Amino acid sequence: MSNFFIRLSLIIAVVSHFGYANAVDGCKEEDLKLSKKSFLISDMPYNQDYQEPEGESKIGQDGVMTLCFEGNDNVALIFEYFSPKDPGNISISMARYGKDDCCSVGSKVAHLDSDRFAILKVHGGVKISPSTGEKVLVPPTYAKYASWVLPNEDLLMGVGAVEKEVNLSNHSSDVVFIREIMRATGLRNVDFGLWRHTYKNLKILTRDYISPKPSKLAK
Repeated sequence: MSNFFIRLSLIIAVVSHFGYANAVDGCKEEDLKLSKKSFLISDMPYNQDYQEPEGESKIGQDGVMTLCFEGNDNVALIFEYFSPKDPGNISISMARYGKDDCCSVGSKVAHLDSDRFAILKVHGGVKISPSTGEKVLVPPTYAKYASWVLPNEDLLMGVGAVEKEVNLSNHSSDVVFIREIMRATGLRNVDFGLWRHTYKNLKILTRDYISPKPSKLAK
């Protein structure tokens, strides 16, 4: 019986920990608002005066896709685009392939994360200090490597390809998954050939072979 209560206490502690972390860690509200009217993640120029003939929609404007790396652990694509559901504002989605962010167990699957998650991971955010109750800055964990300015319809194709994969484990690695999504957006020469599917080789492909070349590339 004592072992049962020990296990139960551990389960409650883990659930409480993750519930607390999710409650207090997040992007800044001002960053979320700014991301609707500017390319916050990629920091690419944005024409706020662009307007479709029929009104407030900006869905014909180009958007941005950004390749990001979380050290040697993860790779992701951030889409800044115009969704038919909210055509007057920029939408943000984050495509990645891995385990749930809170856990180290389970299979790797495709994720299409929200704007809040993407901003926190790539731009940084805030959390509440458990000791002082004050807000403290949370640094970004992903570093931007390359950004492409692409037609919005191509970005929608990429997001749609991710949506079909969500919660599925169809790929041998996150690099293979990202390669397929890059192809879905219309990028060419995303081909490893006899190279291994590694982060290093993905960076080489991006820098030297993928067409069109990135609009912005990290040094």
